[in-house]
Amino acid sequence: MRCLHRCHQQPLWWPTITARARSRHARIGRAMELITVASSGNVMITNAAVSPSGRLFGNFPRWTQVATPSVGEATPDGGFTPFPGGEWNEWRPGLPPHGRFVCTHGLYADRDDNLWAIDDASPHHGRMVDGGAKLVKIDLRTNQVSRVYALGPDLAPPGAVLSHMRVDARFLYVTDAGLGAIVVIDRETGHGHRTLEGARCSRADLTIVPMIHGKPLLHPDGKVPVIHLSHLELSPDGTWMYFTPLFGPTLWRVEAKYLQNPHLTSDLIAAHVEAVVPIPPVTGISADAAGTLYFSALTEDGVLALGRDGKLRTVIRDERISGPNEGSIGPDGHYYFPNSQAPRVNRPYEVFKIKL
Repeated sequence: MRCLHRCHQQPLWWPTITARARSRHARIGRAMELITVASSGNVMITNAAVSPSGRLFGNFPRWTQVATPSVGEATPDGGFTPFPGGEWNEWRPGLPPHGRFVCTHGLYADRDDNLWAIDDASPHHGRMVDGGAKLVKIDLRTNQVSRVYALGPDLAPPGAVLSHMRVDARFLYVTDAGLGAIVVIDRETGHGHRTLEGARCSRADLTIVPMIHGKPLLHPDGKVPVIHLSHLELSPDGTWMYFTPLFGPTLWRVEAKYLQNPHLTSDLIAAHVEAVVPIPPVTGISADAAGTLYFSALTEDGVLALGRDGKLRTVIRDERISGPNEGSIGPDGHYYFPNSQAPRVNRPYEVFKIKL
């Protein structure tokens, strides 16, 4: 990919939602189909993660008054059931945050059959619940939580919005879309550091007013949302980390080795950051084994792809897609992504898949 320039230049939850997902199809071109695989009813879903064995999980943030278990697994009838179950899915205001999901923001299924959940502990986009910020590792072979990484104020300071994550053999990488940074944590020791804080590539471009369906995306007070470094993805070999603020306008990359070094300043790391390609607002990045990057494209009502030739192309665009969010490539070669219905809401919330 050609580098352009350097960085330094939001009814109750039933045990199972039984509204069967109808397999509806929209054929695009010769072979492209948009297939509904699961529905969460009126519970907002913002992230779909597929394990190596094909299990599908959804993230349900505590952003509205609708009760949510935070994390759920898709069931054969096309619904979702709380996962991993018990107290983890039963937090309510006033309960301690330890051993419970307060407000999960993202999920990631790794190649070793673990499901990772980011709990930024900020329900309803409010202040972070004291002691609640954490990364939760769930062993999918046992369906049990195997480790919890507590995130103190050194890693999740006031104003942080922990959004999405990736993992490799040694490190965890988490975006902070509230302040603009990547949090890097040593998997063995649990020690971590913040990187790229304050760098231009980590910050939202305040001149961008995203347009969706011909209308500007604004807060109720008329202000443009400010969302900093939000999405990231590792190259298949783990060498490169790709990342972008939610509204773009640039996809960046940096060698992961620079992020891993706690002794490097953000300025020194930023000097190694490269601009890859201009991109529209995207709400998820996933890489296949060949290194092609797939994007859930917020303002495009579809999915885009960036190949090794550096050209951005449309994979699918469909009128039923609205607010596509962070997805995952399954072992069946499909890209699974939630239809988060932003900004228009046309329930039920669903997870779609397309064959890549």
